Amino acid sequence: MAEMKQGNVTISIPDSIEIPDKAGEMSPEEVRRLPKARHGVGLTSEATAEAIDKDPERLAPHGVDKVRLAKLGEMAENIDNVIVDVEAITVRLKQANLLIDAEAHEELRKVLAFVRSQEKFDARILDLVPQLITYFGKNK
Repeated sequence: MAEMKQGNVTISIPDSIEIPDKAGEMSPEEVRRLPKARHGVGLTSEATAEAIDKDPERLAPHGVDKVRLAKLGEMAENIDNVIVDVEAITVRLKQANLLIDAEAHEELRKVLAFVRSQEKFDARILDLVPQLITYFGKNK
């Protein structure tokens, strides 16, 4: 399996998918200029390649390689599946982030409550945690 890496994340890509060299390197304008494929392009490509194979004399479009068309269809379907998996992982990671952030926030509230309770006995205790005070400041 091929791998794609971004920062700390590595994703395994099935060998049946060939990632074009330009993927990830295109400008927004180049992306806008691409023809917009319809839903089902992968399955339609595979079915059409099969139809060409069954009756190549009647269905012989100039410049269309039935093997390449079938391969493109397979890759389109497979990459859709990879994207669904990555999106599911993204949802899980985002929820994990929310849970971790919420727990950290609650712990910080406990520290703030302690600091505020000790403030009248030790006025300089605030100097120990300036970032905590800023975090819970009125601008947040």
